[in-house]
Amino acid sequence: RRARLLASLAALFVTASVLAVGPAAQAACDPFTAPVYAGKTPSPQDVLGFPLGSQEVTDHQIVTYLDAIDAGSTAVTTAQAATSVQGRPIDYAIVGKPSNVTPSALATLRANAAALRDPTLSQSQADAIEQSMPRILWLAANVHGTEESGADAGLQILYDLADRTDCAAKAITDDSVVVIMPTQNPDGRALETRRNAY
Repeated sequence: RRARLLASLAALFVTASVLAVGPAAQAACDPFTAPVYAGKTPSPQDVLGFPLGSQEVTDHQIVTYLDAIDAGSTAVTTAQAATSVQGRPIDYAIVGKPSNVTPSALATLRANAAALRDPTLSQSQADAIEQSMPRILWLAANVHGTEESGADAGLQILYDLADRTDCAAKAITDDSVVVIMPTQNPDGRALETRRNAY
């Protein structure tokens, strides 16, 4: 389980690094170098009491960690997307440069994303909007309740992007905001069923 988690993390960091920076910057920043942590953000182990991948994280622990990292990091803000059929929160976190995750910055980002969906928007207007905004990367995990490792990987990526200071992490957060929804199916996770409670 821990090996799968680490492999998922490596693949996601490489993919996100490629999306966030161009080829020249990639050559100068190897995403496989040792991570450098600032030690300012609460880690999953600090909050949950065990290293990710050593045991299953419950749906309640996912929410507990999202709340803790939101309170402990200026690079993270969290919100609730919905409530499951059985009443469990479906929460997500947004991580990026602190200036990109303020309420006003996120409101502008939402407005810009909505404008880009307008088919009457001219190409020059679209280009200007795209140049002014960070990329939006979306990671959503655990759609099937019995496929738990994606949620654990999402929590680890959230911590890494919030606390790491090395070039691989900064290449992502300097140019992007990353939305991480650790579990889309908290009912299935709690019930150990593939499907949700509906």
